This record gives sequence, C-alpha cells and structure tokens, in this order.
Amino acid sequence: MKRFKICFAFVLVNMAVHSLGLHHFFTRKNLYSRVEKYPSTKSFKKFVDRLVYFVAIIVPFINIPQAVKIWYFHDVGGISLISWVGFLITSFFWLIYGIAYKQKPLIIMYTSLTIIQFLIVIGTVLYD
Repeated sequence: MKRFKICFAFVLVNMAVHSLGLHHFFTRKNLYSRVEKYPSTKSFKKFVDRLVYFVAIIVPFINIPQAVKIWYFHDVGGISLISWVGFLITSFFWLIYGIAYKQKPLIIMYTSLTIIQFLIVIGTVLYD
C-alpha cells in the first residue's frame, strides 16, 4: 500500500507539472544551466553574435518603402490590413519577449519594427 501511495503521489505531481505548463519551465531551467558564455570564444559564434546586431538594425529598413508609399504617396493599393495588423501584433509580442529576457538585438529590431508597422497600419486605415 505504501508503494502504491508513493507511485500515486509521483503520478499526481507529474500530471500537475505537465498540465500546468510547468514542464516548459523545468525544461528551460535545465537548458539554461548549460548555456555558453556570451560573447562566445569560438570564432564562428563570435561572428554570429556580432552579425545579429547588424541584422537587427537592417531588418526594420525593409519595411520603410511600404511606409513611404502609404504616407508620402497616399497609396494603399495592394496593402492587406489584416496582414499588417498580424505583423504588428507578432512584432509586439517578440518585443515583449526581448524585454523579458533582456535580448538587445530583439529589443532593437522589434521596437523599430513595431513603430514602422504601426505607422503602416494607421496609414492604411487613414488612406483606405
């Protein structure tokens, strides 16, 4: 009977951990206990660590022609409001993630993207 109670308690704890989404927490906790130092001492990873800042600055510029088309020319032809609202929402959540985990490249990129995409959405609503 004692063995049954121990086994039953283990099953209940295991079910609680998995059903409450705590499995993800424990997986991340174990994962981050083995994280490499930043910046990496390996040359390729050091290059990637630096490249990600360049990408974080360049990517928002990809959306600027769309914002110029809307705000300067007042042309919203071919613009999908639903798509840009979706981009805005996902960018905002990535920004929150970057802030929560203090990831500078994500904060830089998604702050810029959120602002530009917000301008695109507002311009699309105004000039449609």
